[in-house]
Amino acid sequence: MTSRRLAVASTLLTLLPGASALRAATPPCNPCAGLSLADPYAALDALTSPPRLHEEARLYVAWDVALDETATPAAAHALAGAGATPWMRLRFAAPPPLTGNGPALERELEVVAALAATRPTRAHYQVSWVPPGDGATPPSAREYAFLVKRAAVAISGVDPSARILAGPLPADPEWLEAFYGEEVAAYLDGIAFAPGEARLKGALAVVAEADPGSGALIDGAALPEPASLALAEAARASAAGIALTLFAAPTADAAIVEPLKLLADEFRGELALDPATAPAGAVEAWSFVRGSDLGLRVLAVAPAGSDELALRFSDSQLKEPARVLAAPREVVPLASARRSASGLSVPVASPRPVEVLRVERATIQELEGVAEEVTVATDRQIPVEEILRRLQAFEDGQARRLRHYQAINSTTLRFQAAAGVQAVEATFEGEVFVRQGEPFDWAWQSFYLNGVRWRGKTIPEIPLIQPEKAAAMPLEILFSKEYRYEL
Repeated sequence: MTSRRLAVASTLLTLLPGASALRAATPPCNPCAGLSLADPYAALDALTSPPRLHEEARLYVAWDVALDETATPAAAHALAGAGATPWMRLRFAAPPPLTGNGPALERELEVVAALAATRPTRAHYQVSWVPPGDGATPPSAREYAFLVKRAAVAISGVDPSARILAGPLPADPEWLEAFYGEEVAAYLDGIAFAPGEARLKGALAVVAEADPGSGALIDGAALPEPASLALAEAARASAAGIALTLFAAPTADAAIVEPLKLLADEFRGELALDPATAPAGAVEAWSFVRGSDLGLRVLAVAPAGSDELALRFSDSQLKEPARVLAAPREVVPLASARRSASGLSVPVASPRPVEVLRVERATIQELEGVAEEVTVATDRQIPVEEILRRLQAFEDGQARRLRHYQAINSTTLRFQAAAGVQAVEATFEGEVFVRQGEPFDWAWQSFYLNGVRWRGKTIPEIPLIQPEKAAAMPLEILFSKEYRYEL
């Protein structure tokens, strides 16, 4: 294997797809949830019913996409128009070995690129490989990584803002180490695991070490009854290190979608789990603090059949709790709350199975403090794998756009007979025709001698090098696995 040193200037990065922003893999919500549906159109009625999702909210709707002539981006655009975040689970079926079944894989990649070329808003693409077989034995980690990289390049080559994920992957630490050993982290924004994996904790540790910036999600969790309990499931998963939970649902009526719309609206943006401020008095409770104002968004599970939920916060700086109802959407201030030096007591009458609360925090002025703003900045060195991914995506996108092209080619030859004799320049000009995978054609249409167009009907007899050598196309350098790369 030949070694090649890759030096990339900062100006080059600005020309590459997606170079304007750093890769932000984790979703802009916490906890995050979505639905996995057989029919994505089933969610449209509930999504478009008031209240509409906030423009910054993330409610993910996932479905399977067969990579054949039936594949269409229509559902993705419809869901994006309704405010949801489309999540296309791309079902690759090319048989292994993938390197030996190039035509079958390329046909599926063509479908994927065509879907991504329509650029649905906030589109997420999950690379899911279901090769022929019984499914009992997981596919090769090396081949799965190869598929992920090929698919990521095909997608981001036409839509640089797309999010690329993979899975469900085996929650086997050894398999995942082999998978990440193929330098696949730069191509991914996250990976998915199936629900109920026994070795999930060890798998999450491998992901955190191999790709700290990415997120792990649970794909296909059972939707609880009632559906509002999905909010507690999502919070429980977030506390365990899961960035997103997709719930498998047979349908998507208002009773299922409304609680998830509430979760998406109330827990959008930069929030972090804060166990220290979780209230007592509930079966389970989670507090998420907002980075902008340090206010809380709280999820609390009420005891079954209770008439009142008595929540107690130990932070004395908290104030103005309010209850947020899903259907109809309403924010109800809890005037019976009592604030003391020991904390905040919040009674909630006739609680629902899962309560969502907003709790504000005392301002700097109220605490008689001094406001201070601190700006923290750092430099990030882009890894060579990410540079290669961007280059490969750019080249793949160009190749898919330029199936063939036609241009004017001019070749100038300079002849020097002997010292002291004036040089002669001969220029051949004509159209060149290039089609991918085929030899090019060049039609000579004009001839110039020392810059003067030749008017004769035949070209003068001068020693010419062979046309195929004069018109040789420049060397094509592909950023592939034939080389090792380093900054």
